[in-house]
Amino acid sequence: MKKAYIYTRVSTEMQIDNYSLEAQRNRIIGQAQLEDIKIVGEYSDEGHSGKNIAGRPAFQQMLSDIEAKKDNIDYVMVFKLSRFGRNAVDALNSYQLLKDYGIALYCVDDHMVTDGPYSSFMLTIMAAMAELERENILAQTMAGRKQKAAKGEWNGGFAPYGYDLIDGSLVVREDEAVVIREMYRLYVETDFGANGVAARLNELYKKNARKTGKLQRFSAHFVKGAIKNPIYKGTVAFGRRHTAPIEGKRNEYHVIWQTDNSQIIFSKGKHEALVSEELWDKANEKMQRLSVKKEKIDPKHEYILSGLVKCPDCGAPMYGISNGRKKNKWGEEYQISYSYKCRNTTRESGHVCSSHTQYSASKLDNAVKDIIIDMINDKNFKARIDELVGSHVDEDSINELIESEKKEQRRLSGVISRIEAQLNDLDYDEPAALGMEQSLNVRLKNALTSQGESMLRMQKLEERLMKASNERIARDSIYDYLNYFEEIYDHLEDKEKKMLMQAMISSIELYPKQGKTKGGQWIKAIHFTLPLSYHGKITQDIQRDEDSEVFQPKEKTSESVCLMFRQ
Repeated sequence: MKKAYIYTRVSTEMQIDNYSLEAQRNRIIGQAQLEDIKIVGEYSDEGHSGKNIAGRPAFQQMLSDIEAKKDNIDYVMVFKLSRFGRNAVDALNSYQLLKDYGIALYCVDDHMVTDGPYSSFMLTIMAAMAELERENILAQTMAGRKQKAAKGEWNGGFAPYGYDLIDGSLVVREDEAVVIREMYRLYVETDFGANGVAARLNELYKKNARKTGKLQRFSAHFVKGAIKNPIYKGTVAFGRRHTAPIEGKRNEYHVIWQTDNSQIIFSKGKHEALVSEELWDKANEKMQRLSVKKEKIDPKHEYILSGLVKCPDCGAPMYGISNGRKKNKWGEEYQISYSYKCRNTTRESGHVCSSHTQYSASKLDNAVKDIIIDMINDKNFKARIDELVGSHVDEDSINELIESEKKEQRRLSGVISRIEAQLNDLDYDEPAALGMEQSLNVRLKNALTSQGESMLRMQKLEERLMKASNERIARDSIYDYLNYFEEIYDHLEDKEKKMLMQAMISSIELYPKQGKTKGGQWIKAIHFTLPLSYHGKITQDIQRDEDSEVFQPKEKTSESVCLMFRQ
């Protein structure tokens, strides 16, 4: 008795009669029973596009089982070739794998079994036709959206803040519309930038939870996006952005924003505008004016500890700011001063920190330098460091985690592309379309959230890898630098000082400015990226004793030192 796997797929949750998962399965099983074929495995991808195999987990699992010769099957049975794949290259590559293991592809509705002399030829033609069909469907969908946009109708996607989507049309949501109107007024009539407007909105209103974001507060990113969106002046735009393949990559895409307005369709919308066209134009003129990147006051100056110093109130990285070039009443320029400030106090990200303290950059930079000099002047420092030179740093585990995140991001990109395609494919004349849209939007939000979380994990892993790589390649050089630190440090350029500190230090904890020690010290603890000797003890962490105001090392055993290198 011949054995087979069956594979079913639908690209949307819409269970159309002859294409639903259940309908496909029943048709395949019926044909298998007629021909006395035993089904030994079933694989199904629900809501997955056939444009590539990267985002079809069940399909990939089936191919893996074939390669592992799990059931030694004779056929892979599908309802139609288009269910097997709409991308000709992927379909043919997958078929070649089946062929390599002596397995035939059985397309029930196409009446085709690839066990004859002309089967490969026929499959090539049919795969090309399936891909052409997919491209035609996409073109028709985009043409439909373009036509709706030209008529001033909403053409798909989430309703922007300030509106609800009811029966496919944008309807003003007054509790949010008042926020949008105030946002434009503040931006145009005050000196506030996006950060200032976001801060003021958070004082006046509570941000409603929306499908497009879970931040509970207004952010500068939100303000900038809303100011640029012509929907608020009553204009529908089509073609502001599109998804395009990444050059040199297969089945990988990215979003491209259109900068040439002549390539965008602008139409008077059928929805109610929230601001006047005049106000919208003024807001965008100001945004364009403020978006000009300012030149650095001193091109050679660098904030040596930027990102390393952590806010004592919220723990966020602190970044550098300068007072700019200011003049007194006699026209004389004040001396430029540089400081570190908590990033969250700008509220740009929508997160809030109560600290508004600025720490003098020169004082903090010099304090850290003095602590390191005190460390290397210890009589045991060189001998203990010599013991550490040549120790091994293992990057393999980090690389494995990075590869895992890359696979996850490719998977999520495929999921997002498929959901967006499904939204594009929705026929709003169908009774179930609105319910389908709501369900798809929930799935899209979840996928975008997961993608963001994966990107953050990836960023942290890459930071860890960079540090590990720096340790592997340059740790011995850092130790050599430390042996001559006091003699050479002041002769280094700021950029070189920053590179050295970034390679040596992972974070610096501060006391609140008003809570600094009796001796006026701000630095509470320093955490290093590599093992160092402090007062004869191997450590990666030193912390100030609040009674004696002297730094004390957290001693590491030889076992934990090995663990440090592995990490």
